[in-house]
Formats: sequence, structure tokens, C-alpha cells
Amino acid sequence: MYNNITDAFKTMIRSPSRTFRGRLKINDKWIYANFKKLNYETSSSSEEYLQLGSAVSAKIELSIKRIDELFENTEIPIEIGLKLPSGKYEYIPVGFFTAEHPTNDQTATTFTAYDRMMKTTGLYVSNLTYPASAVSVLNEISAGCGVPVDVSNIDSSIMISTKPAGYTYREMIGYIASMAGGFACVDRTGTIVIKWYLDVDYKLDVTRIMSFEKDESNYNLEKLSCNVDNSTTLTSGGGTLGVTFDNPFMTQDRLDNIFKKLSGFSYRGASVKTLGDVRLDPWDMITVEDGEDTYKVPVMNIQQEYDGGLTMTITSYGKTQTEQEVDFKGPTTQQNERIYSDLILAKELIAKKVDAEWVKANTVQAETIVSINNDLENIRNNYLKSNVAEITYATIESLKSLSGEFADLKA
Repeated sequence: MYNNITDAFKTMIRSPSRTFRGRLKINDKWIYANFKKLNYETSSSSEEYLQLGSAVSAKIELSIKRIDELFENTEIPIEIGLKLPSGKYEYIPVGFFTAEHPTNDQTATTFTAYDRMMKTTGLYVSNLTYPASAVSVLNEISAGCGVPVDVSNIDSSIMISTKPAGYTYREMIGYIASMAGGFACVDRTGTIVIKWYLDVDYKLDVTRIMSFEKDESNYNLEKLSCNVDNSTTLTSGGGTLGVTFDNPFMTQDRLDNIFKKLSGFSYRGASVKTLGDVRLDPWDMITVEDGEDTYKVPVMNIQQEYDGGLTMTITSYGKTQTEQEVDFKGPTTQQNERIYSDLILAKELIAKKVDAEWVKANTVQAETIVSINNDLENIRNNYLKSNVAEITYATIESLKSLSGEFADLKA
């Protein structure tokens, strides 16, 4: 949860009457514009259940006062400001986003943009010596995809035993996140961080709740199951409810350490709609009071929407183990879905190998082709033309002779 704010902001954000304004930094200057429409979504889970190792990209859709600047495929910082009683706006950073296909009409600019997690879709080709620490792998990934990674909270004992092959940057980030007992997101500074849900001092009560749907009981994390390959599944803990995930680099000791960290994690699956608050992050755990009971709700998905007023919908997923197994994608399915990555790997390796010197050393040169053509021409002129008639004649005469012999035999 973002807390670098004034007391005036804290008071005003909980007011039923609020005014918001956005600003974008394009070509090193801030552009201020009133919102016409905003839809901002960020998640800590890519599926509708509790996950380890997810790495989801945040998305923002904006329609604001027309911007006469070119910024397609340009990374821009976006901030949302709240008007204070003094009349000034206090801005909170949302993140760094790359805009796709901005469009203009006479009054408005509309675009969709994604955060820096989208820059991790490239293929990860490692030059490290393995086994290698997860920290060194993340640092190499950061250098390769150009996105900073916070490794300050990563256990130095987490090791990647074998050299990764055919994985994207994002897949490796997800694997390391699950080995650290968490998930990966991009924070407001544009840095990849690995997090787990943290209880924050943020409460919603009946005076602020627009709608609230909840599961009948809490989800209690009782076990972890990790598919290492098609024939190996590691398990830690027991009971009915748990998380199942894939990680080809997982070990039993590491899984046991993760379970010790997460064991006892309990929350209520729910969906709550309330007044929007841009301070919340997808690793927060909030408290919801509906007048009858109090519930802990992790922010697995949050959607902020503006169409004159800012509202948000916070969702946490509490599927049972049976439902989770139905939705689970095993290693075989995942491998098939990575065929495209393998093709990219082949293409990239070929592109790197086929440089000018490799071509010179390993392909037929133009001069060689000319020489071969000259040799073939000499063979045609000096051998084929002078001898083909004799060969043809000899063949015909031989056939005639054979024909006579067959006739004698027949008689």
C-alpha cells in the first residue's frame, strides 16, 4: 500500500465527493488532463485461484483531454492526482506504462498501456555457470530485458540447479518467485518485485461498501504440491486445501521451506465494490466488515474505474482443491504451450550464428559457384558434345547386334 502521502490526502480519499486528475510525462514534460474515462487493472494471480509464481502485467485504459504529442510504443510514467481542500492536486504514481496505438478525436486521446512486465516476454538465454543463485539469475534477466529487479528480499540460498533452456524471462521470474514463496509484480517505480500478501491497516465497512459477495468459508492453505516434471510431484503439508503449481527447478527442501513460510495463511474468497483508492497494491491484505463479521481479503485482483467518480472492485479467489485440479495445466500442456518459445530460441540462435564470418566459412561463395560453372561448361564442351554421338551410335549398333543374336536363338 502506498503511504507516501499527506494527512490531507488520507482524509480526502475517504470522502464521498472527490475530484481526480491524471498526468503523463511525455518527452520529459508533464501533461495534465482531466479524465474522461479510466480503467486500471492489476493482479497478483493470473487465474481465478490462489497462485504461487504468477507474473501478471498491469493494464491501464485512458481517455483524457486530447494530447498533441506522439507517444505510441513510448514508455510513460502515469500518476493520478486527488484534489485537496486547498484546491491543489496531490499525485500518486501508478507506474510506468507503454502505450499501444493512441487515437485522437477532436477533444480526446484514448489509449491502452501495459506496465514493464510486458518487456519480459523475450527468450532467456543464460551465460551463467550452473548451479547458479536465483539472485544472479534475476540480475542477468534484469540486464537482458532492461527492467530493474529488486533482489533485496530474495534468499541467497535459493539455487537454480540446471541451465534453463527454452524459457522466457517471465517464466523464469515466475519460477524464482514460487521458489521464494510468492509472486512477481511490477511496482510503482517500474521495478519487478517478488511479494506475498501482507496485512495492511485498511478497512472497509458497511458505510463504504457498494456490494459484497463472499464464499461460505475461509480458504486455509494446508499443503503445497509442485510438479517438477511429468513423473515427479513434490508435496509439503497435508489436508484438503492447497496450491498446485509447476516448477522444474524445485527441490523438496525448498518446498518445505516455502510451506513453513505460508502455512496457516487464511482468507475469505470475496468480491467487494467500493469507492476507488489508488493507494492499494496487489499484495495487500485488507479487512472487510459487513456488519455481521470481519473478513481478511487479499487483493488478488483490483480494478479501478472512473466515469465521473472513481470506484474499485477488489477480488480474492478461494477455490477448493478439487476445482483447482480441474483448472490446473500440467507440465505436458505447459510444454506444448512453450513450443512457440522454442521456435524463437532456434531463430535467435541461428540469427546469432549466421554472421558474416560464419557465412564465409560455412557456405559456398560466389567465386566458388563461378568456378564450378566453368568446370561444368568445360565438361559439356570437351566431353559431352564430342562423345555423345559415339555413345549413342555404339548403343544403337550394340542393340542391333543383340537383336541379331536373339533372332538366331529364336530360329
